[in-house]
Amino acid sequence: PRRIESISKKERVSLYSVGIPAAFAVFLFDLVTIFTNRMAVFYGDIPLAAMGIILKLERIPINVGLGVCLGMVPLIAYNYGSGNKKRMKEFASLARTVILVFSCICAVFFWLSAPRIVGWFIADKETISQGAVFLRGRCFALPFMMIGYHVVNYMNAVNKGQISFLLALIRHIILIIPIMILMNAIWGLNGLV
Repeated sequence: PRRIESISKKERVSLYSVGIPAAFAVFLFDLVTIFTNRMAVFYGDIPLAAMGIILKLERIPINVGLGVCLGMVPLIAYNYGSGNKKRMKEFASLARTVILVFSCICAVFFWLSAPRIVGWFIADKETISQGAVFLRGRCFALPFMMIGYHVVNYMNAVNKGQISFLLALIRHIILIIPIMILMNAIWGLNGLV
């Protein structure tokens, strides 16, 4: 019978030190989405429906960006481990360029076609109108979100799981949620968006 190799304690620690922060970052993103929906509930059904549509639309560039970032991780990690810093930086630069260009294209498309795009999801004119305003307002965040994902995944790739974890924590818990609360308190629904 063939013996299955076991993972050493050092390899296990390395695996968990990168895997747990990566999983936690995804959890924090979903936590912010839940928090956003919970805050939007207080504004009634139409804003909640509009916000739900916008959060779904955002997932298109976000998922593509996350896919590119997750795809770069093994390429960067392999080159980091082998000491090929030049190739590692080329992969990081390529991934960053792809996600920024794609997010900017999506932002422009969303901005120019907001009412039509929201109308694909719902026929109510008031929801379409409000959803278009929300979508246009959130377009500006897409490139910044992509950079955030890129940095967190890059840190995971170069075995800096603790820094990746800290960045995700700062971004979602220390910055995004308090800023959402503050902006909501000052400008209401538009601030939340």
